[in-house]
Amino acid sequence: MTTNAPPVLLINSAVSMVGLIGVVIASPLLCRFVPDPSKEYKTNDNSVMSPSALAGVELGLWKTLGTTANIWGLSQTSSDHGAFLIQLTTLIVRILP
Repeated sequence: MTTNAPPVLLINSAVSMVGLIGVVIASPLLCRFVPDPSKEYKTNDNSVMSPSALAGVELGLWKTLGTTANIWGLSQTSSDHGAFLIQLTTLIVRILP
């Protein structure tokens, strides 16, 4: 058991890398079941990144910032308060829509 917790950014980057590896491994399997939208909807857009790729980058940026803020906030509080906040978030997300 260690007294020093690992840095928040290290945890967040490790979790993101695990997710990326999962996507890379699962993408060939997904291609069998999900049609490729670039083949279904032909566009004459010659830009470097398609609108869906830009949307994915934006979503990834917001997810990374939110996860980093969440992990950092939980590292600054006690385990009781952290558990309460996580459960409260679960309830609020169900109530808001």
